[in-house]
Amino acid sequence: MDDPVIEYLPEELILEIVSRLPLKYAVQCKCLNKNMNKFISDPNFAIHHTLRNHGTTLLHCASFRAQLFGKISLDPPHTVNYLGLGKGIKESVVSPILISPSTGRIVIQFLDTNFYCVFNPITGAYRRIPPSPFSIAKPLAIGLVDEASSPSFKLVAVFDVLDFQQRSRGKQIFKFEIFESENNSWRGLNCLKRITCDSSKFAWASDAVYLQGRLHWLRQSGDVLAFDVNNECGHLIRKPQDIIYNSLDDRSNFDVRESYYHQRQGTWFGVDTWFGIAQGSLTLAIAFREKIIIYVLEVVDGENGYWSWWRSKNEFGNHISLRDRNRNGRPVFYNGKTLIFLSGDRNLDIYEYHIKDNIWNKIGKLACWSDCIRSFHHFIPTLANIPNSKHLGQKPEPSLGDILPRLCNLRSLLLQ
Repeated sequence: MDDPVIEYLPEELILEIVSRLPLKYAVQCKCLNKNMNKFISDPNFAIHHTLRNHGTTLLHCASFRAQLFGKISLDPPHTVNYLGLGKGIKESVVSPILISPSTGRIVIQFLDTNFYCVFNPITGAYRRIPPSPFSIAKPLAIGLVDEASSPSFKLVAVFDVLDFQQRSRGKQIFKFEIFESENNSWRGLNCLKRITCDSSKFAWASDAVYLQGRLHWLRQSGDVLAFDVNNECGHLIRKPQDIIYNSLDDRSNFDVRESYYHQRQGTWFGVDTWFGIAQGSLTLAIAFREKIIIYVLEVVDGENGYWSWWRSKNEFGNHISLRDRNRNGRPVFYNGKTLIFLSGDRNLDIYEYHIKDNIWNKIGKLACWSDCIRSFHHFIPTLANIPNSKHLGQKPEPSLGDILPRLCNLRSLLLQ
């Protein structure tokens, strides 16, 4: 039976009321009546709700072994919950490689067939993305371009033009290819759009970060590969100068842990660092043995492009990791006010640092070893639409039938 009070309320007022609810309760309102179900299922409501709500949840998953998902609630009381995808999924089949914090969309890579899928675990909507026809090799990195105010999206793939022998000489040439959801097709950029730089792998467990029309990928060298989506050109942002000349390139003065990995690989950006957006700026948090430094990227736009450089914004003592001789700890989230930090045996302990009060609090413990491959994503569950998508309630494609229903179990985890 329809609720007479809701029936006579203006739609603008209903939108203001329901969009202020946490997503869990907003979804429950769909059961009130058919009109509310239609109203909340509308893409305009999803956009309005996403813009109004900001979640404080970290989604913990393995970059290469998508067997276990964890949800870390950063709001008191802090909780850590895990969900296994169940048996029957080969570790090499599926890999969640990107999660959009603004729209709640997850980009999944199916490694056996080399195609992608954009998926919203809350609504169950998904869209299969074919591999690029312009390149046989798999991309070195991929980035998601999407806005909460629009249902359309783009994928930007980064490929290396040089072969292994040429890369061993210390140089790389990157080319970019773009998938547009509106056109449902890939397109390659011409040779003038390529960028040449020193050879380096991309940092593990660091997502591509989209901010102000540009995608950013952190590399293990500490440099950032940036791609301007509007002008469709890339450039390199050098790592902070004081880090270059201070300790990271000089292992004799290296005040970070002297573990086997550092002795073997040198600088590991992405292991002892967090890379993302804090207070509207591209931010890099680096954990050293005795201190943690927060860098913010300053950007100045000009007629012939833009200039950017890192500025040291904050520095505070790494009191937690000083207790452990073998580890620096690992920052996994930063929002300008608090830092979420892993430390202890195998980085299982979760700490929260309040910058203003200079207080460290232990808020939980991970269920599994947090190695440098496992990634942490700031996740906001939303009702964001995926254009031209299918739904898990429909008959899925044969290649997706065994996997996507299991991923839809994330709904119960994320709405807890």
